[in-house]
Amino acid sequence: QRWTNLDMMDNQNDYILFYNIVKKLWALDKLEKNLGKGQMKTRDTLRKDAIQNLTTALVTYHAESWKYPTYSSFTKVSNLEETLVPEYIEDIPLDPTASQDYYYMSLWNTWFILAAKMELTWDCNFIAKNIDELQTKIKNKSKDEIKDIVSSNQAQWCFQIEIR
Repeated sequence: QRWTNLDMMDNQNDYILFYNIVKKLWALDKLEKNLGKGQMKTRDTLRKDAIQNLTTALVTYHAESWKYPTYSSFTKVSNLEETLVPEYIEDIPLDPTASQDYYYMSLWNTWFILAAKMELTWDCNFIAKNIDELQTKIKNKSKDEIKDIVSSNQAQWCFQIEIR
């Protein structure tokens, strides 16, 4: 408590000390933000891995049963547990934050969509405000049309989509 405001700094050493404190606080803030992005990137990588594992399980299920689990609108992947566990996947993966779900939809029983909400917008391939908007955007579209959909970046949810 050498000084309580800038006017009380009476010598150059006080200014240098103040400058160094501010500089260190700024560096700590920047470090914290970068660490946060690193953690988000790690969680997004885990989400992509989960989507890939679910894809493998669904493709294997389809190879044996000649169909995909039927859901004509998005459902939580946890609803597939009875169908896939333990024959096709050990456990249904949980999102790393445990605050959101992965989503699944089967269309015309010949292909499916898996979706995961990503944290980093540059780490995804589809943008929608929420799962309902995602479903509205793809409703009544062909597989190729869905792959070609481009949307604005002014959305709140960013999804990693796997279409098979």
